[in-house]
Amino acid sequence: MATGPQPRHTRYKRGQGSPPHTRRNERNRRTMAETTLRVLLVEDDENDYLLVRDYLREANGVPFSLEWAASYEAGLAALTRQAYDVALIDDRLGARNGLDLLLVHGRGSLYRDMVG
Repeated sequence: MATGPQPRHTRYKRGQGSPPHTRRNERNRRTMAETTLRVLLVEDDENDYLLVRDYLREANGVPFSLEWAASYEAGLAALTRQAYDVALIDDRLGARNGLDLLLVHGRGSLYRDMVG
């Protein structure tokens, strides 16, 4: 008979409450429901801003606050001025683009995770 650590999924025994992954998900849901998600949208097209705003309003679940930056410069200023949970950045912002914004802001940024 082999000895050693058992696979993680076999450690939970029925009748001993909720499985660990279920408890963790319930805790995260409570935390998210009590938190307002801070969203920055960097978008130079007002119609796209209105679409994103309406999509977010229709989404059920987490309450949010949406700030709109209508240019590259306004987006950079907003990212520098305040921390956001999520930043949605257009790929074309006049003569510049969203990747430029991520690169410029990313230097010395407090944000750990960025997707470009």
